[in-house]
Amino acid sequence: MGRFVISKDWRGNPVEWQTRVIVTTDDKTNLLVEVDAPYHGDPAPSEPPGRLWGLWQHEVVEVFIAGAADDRYIELEMGPHAHYLALRFAGERNLVDDDVSLEEFEVQLTQSRWTCRMRIGGSALPERPWRFNAYSISGESDRRYCALFPQVEPNPDFHRLRYFRPLDC
Repeated sequence: MGRFVISKDWRGNPVEWQTRVIVTTDDKTNLLVEVDAPYHGDPAPSEPPGRLWGLWQHEVVEVFIAGAADDRYIELEMGPHAHYLALRFAGERNLVDDDVSLEEFEVQLTQSRWTCRMRIGGSALPERPWRFNAYSISGESDRRYCALFPQVEPNPDFHRLRYFRPLDC
């Protein structure tokens, strides 16, 4: 099981809030991602809860998990208003599946925090061993980008696999 705290912006500067992310597997098959994040009050997307292309343009927590071979990875996005997106890539930004099925998705929102549980079936996951990174994005007009493992780049780009670190779960 991996327990992680996002407490820095994408460049490594401390932020005032913390987003907690837990990544586990059940019987080494399905992946379970749990998030406990501050609610920044960004407005809900105009679309109904569920799968939402472009969720990254709203308040969101993203978890990327890359595999051992061919830079295959999944991107899991969760929003406080019960929206999600699960994508699969074969190489940086090379999208091969834009509608990965979820086994479970549940969100609870309060005035100050939100929690989420997302379960992905093992067949959608890249080959082990895994590397990963996690991000928290908020702010309607003044976007705030936070990263578990910060980047040294001129602009935030969360698909840069060189910043991923080993994930053992």
